Amino acid sequence: MTAGRTLADGPRATVIEEIVAVTTGLDCGRLPASVLAKARLCVLDTVSACLTIGTTPGSEAALAVLVPPRPGEGGSRVFGRPDRADMEAAAFVNAVSAAASIRTDTHPASASHPGMVVIPAVLAAGEAGRVSGAAALAGIVAGYEVMIRLGLAVITPELAAIFRPTGLLGPGPAAAAAARALGLSRSEAVRSMALACHTAGGFNEWVHAGTNEHVYHAGFAARSALAAVRLARAGAQAAPSVLEGRSGLLAGFSALARADLVTEGLGRRFLIEDIVHKPTPACVFAQAPIQAAARLLAEGPLDPEAVRQVEIATTQRAVLFPGCDNPGPFADLTAVQQSIQFAVAAVLAAGGVREASWSRTDDPRVAQLATRCRLLATEGPDQDGRQPVHLRVWLRDGTRREARVADFRSMSEDDLASRFLAAARPVLGESRAEAALRGILRLDAAPDINDVTGLLAPPPSLHPSQDRP
Repeated sequence: MTAGRTLADGPRATVIEEIVAVTTGLDCGRLPASVLAKARLCVLDTVSACLTIGTTPGSEAALAVLVPPRPGEGGSRVFGRPDRADMEAAAFVNAVSAAASIRTDTHPASASHPGMVVIPAVLAAGEAGRVSGAAALAGIVAGYEVMIRLGLAVITPELAAIFRPTGLLGPGPAAAAAARALGLSRSEAVRSMALACHTAGGFNEWVHAGTNEHVYHAGFAARSALAAVRLARAGAQAAPSVLEGRSGLLAGFSALARADLVTEGLGRRFLIEDIVHKPTPACVFAQAPIQAAARLLAEGPLDPEAVRQVEIATTQRAVLFPGCDNPGPFADLTAVQQSIQFAVAAVLAAGGVREASWSRTDDPRVAQLATRCRLLATEGPDQDGRQPVHLRVWLRDGTRREARVADFRSMSEDDLASRFLAAARPVLGESRAEAALRGILRLDAAPDINDVTGLLAPPPSLHPSQDRP
């Protein structure tokens, strides 16, 4: 697939070499304003999720891997906590905290969450290296662009039923992102990404077991990315053809014929603008059904006891994704956060969208209504990532109500700012939360990324313990 690829300084460029030729040259001064604005919102969304540390299943346990910075290194912050930690460890914990919130940004067509891997890796590396906000933001854009394209080449509904896309895709792109932020040479960046690709993984058995190890997939990916960067800087070698080689990642997932998708339009067309932000702490494929249910209720209240049957018609990708087609019983939070039947039943039973609905499994009205919900894959192809939903509700009196949505509505900048402040105020205090919000929305103007990330540590009055992590 690469025989025709060339770079200015030599023939037969590999896919990773072609990626790095673009990503190392990304510069905020030449990126479209809309791309920079989107990247800042992605940072805001991810950091907001990181600040939920300790309040979500799995995030507290992640603190067990924290170690102090290495001698001679400044280290990186665990957002919402007072002290610095080793770069890789901080990236791991921040990524896990973001993932455990179940509300980070999503690229629907690849069913992946770039922010929870790329942003913790870049910010941890950027803090330790004291890079500028502009360098960090350019690295973040690079990571998103590579991860999204790799996902379009690799992920199919059948593959996503087994492998967690975020864990599978994340390490290599996050390494490329950190390499750009740190200003590594092309050779170092190639070796960083190539090494990180060897750590791709993460299975979806958690859905069937009712466990929550999926939140650690993002942590493993971010930590592996930074370990690969460290190794590459120390001279470690790796095959630059690890993506498209005959025994490489694409071949391993039967995606070799789609290798060109990884670099198609890279540096010219920015797919970060296809990222969506989930309003509700549930699977991305439950978001459109949730909004369809809310639209149905907007036409008038509904008595859940009067419902005879609910039909939720959506895409095949949504129906096949692990845990989405589940009418119950719901024994754990994993089940309620994944199930589309639960999502619709929760909205109809509560009379609207209530975030607290996804934090409990014991509401009998929701459980009973979910058993009367049927999921159908009838809404056509979804290669563009859209999630059309047609919701039909049959009542016991013989009448029918219905609602359609062409796709779910992503959160706006105002929505994301409000959610950030709601997460940040209890942890950082009012004034620091407001200052952090302003800093993130002007991230590329910061001479040192620490000027912004330093605001994400609580003041002593809110977190008096200054023990090392």
